[in-house]
Amino acid sequence: MIEIVDLYGGLMSLPPYGGELESGYIVNIITIGSDLYFTLSTYRNPFGVVISTSDETGLVYVACSLFIFKTDIFEEDQCYKKGDLLYSNNYGIFTTRKVRDDAIPIGIVNIDRTGRYIECRLI
Repeated sequence: MIEIVDLYGGLMSLPPYGGELESGYIVNIITIGSDLYFTLSTYRNPFGVVISTSDETGLVYVACSLFIFKTDIFEEDQCYKKGDLLYSNNYGIFTTRKVRDDAIPIGIVNIDRTGRYIECRLI
C-alpha cells in the first residue's frame, strides 16, 4: 500500500521485467537490448517507488524524486524515527538497516513511525 502525501515531480513509466511489481515497492531500471524496464531493487541500485500499475498498458508508474508518501511496505522489525535514512533490502522493501556497507539510501523518514505505516520522502 502506498498513499501519496505530496508529489512535486512527475512520474516515470516503463514496463516491468522479471515479475509483477506492486505499489510501494522499490525498483531500479535495467536495460535489455535497447529497451528499458523496471525491476525490483537491491541495496545497491534503488531508483524510485512504484505508485501504480496499469493493466491496460502494462506499464509501471514510479516516482523517483520530490515525493512524500505513507507506506506499509517496510521491514517491520526495524525502528523508524524522523530523519533515519531508508534503504532497499534485496527484495525491494524499505528498511533502515544497511544491507551492506555500500548500500545507497533512497529516502528519509519524515515522521516517527506510528502504527502500521511510515511516512517518508525520497532523497
